[in-house]
Amino acid sequence: MGRIGIVVGLVGALVAGLVVGFGVGWAVSGGSDDADLACAAAERLPAELPDTEDGDDPPGIGLLNRVAGVGLLAQGAGQTGDSQGDLDDLGRAGQELSRVLQTLRLEDYSDARDALLRACDDR
Repeated sequence: MGRIGIVVGLVGALVAGLVVGFGVGWAVSGGSDDADLACAAAERLPAELPDTEDGDDPPGIGLLNRVAGVGLLAQGAGQTGDSQGDLDDLGRAGQELSRVLQTLRLEDYSDARDALLRACDDR
């Protein structure tokens, strides 16, 4: 088997592992709806992002991706109709969390996260 065959085999094994992992994760979650998943993920987000003005390292891309993912998941779970404006409180809070990253208003992150957690509590 040549190098190409080994690479194809490794990629195939990785893809198969991802498929199995997602399947097991879905089964373990018991078919939880997206709102439950978004709220559980929001609880695991840090209360604050590092303050780069104080000399801290900027937030890592992994953390920013998690924040964006939680915001989009909450926005999708809170979609009540076909229009982008058809959002419940959870959807609007998720939209605002996503907007904080899109506009680079990182100083508003904590307030947006807290609003999302309140929307989760109100469900």
